[in-house]
Amino acid sequence: VVLKALLLKPNSGVYHYGPSLIEHCLWTAGIDPLLKLSHDNIEYTLPEASWGDLITSLSEEGLKVIENLTSGEGGSGYILYKPKTTKTDDDTAKAARDKNNSLLSTSVMANQNPHADKTLLEFQPHLLHQHKDQSYLKYVTFAVATDEFFSHLSSQRVAARADAAESAARDRLAKIQADQKRRVQGLAKEQER
Repeated sequence: VVLKALLLKPNSGVYHYGPSLIEHCLWTAGIDPLLKLSHDNIEYTLPEASWGDLITSLSEEGLKVIENLTSGEGGSGYILYKPKTTKTDDDTAKAARDKNNSLLSTSVMANQNPHADKTLLEFQPHLLHQHKDQSYLKYVTFAVATDEFFSHLSSQRVAARADAAESAARDRLAKIQADQKRRVQGLAKEQER
């Protein structure tokens, strides 16, 4: 049984924390949430000191996070994101050439969406341990983070659809070019005969 799954069972006493907070407490205690336990190896897999750290983490850190959430204190809000991959130099040069053909310049679009270089993943009222190494934006309140996240979510979806359509068009164009090249080579061979 995986330790995190064991703690998510209703008779664990902490299942009401939910998967994210339980994982946070496990990491805070220095324990891998995906640690597998069996009846035969509990003593060897997790030493007694680690059980004490886990109990302390669940009782202190878990309660602290829950109290901050329910009291409205702790205030900050966080948006987790991953940076979008940057275009290659060839794509950048092509974009500069095609700029005159586009309806909106990239600077205008950047002003409309300050997070155009990020893929927003989720918003959180508390920065949990498992998210500390991830890129995030910090906001004054959780409400502001939530508003910011949802206001950019629809534009992010539109941009993703546009990127997918552009990629599909590029793929079709590459196939057409390859087919034309193959036909030209075939015609050249026919003329040589």
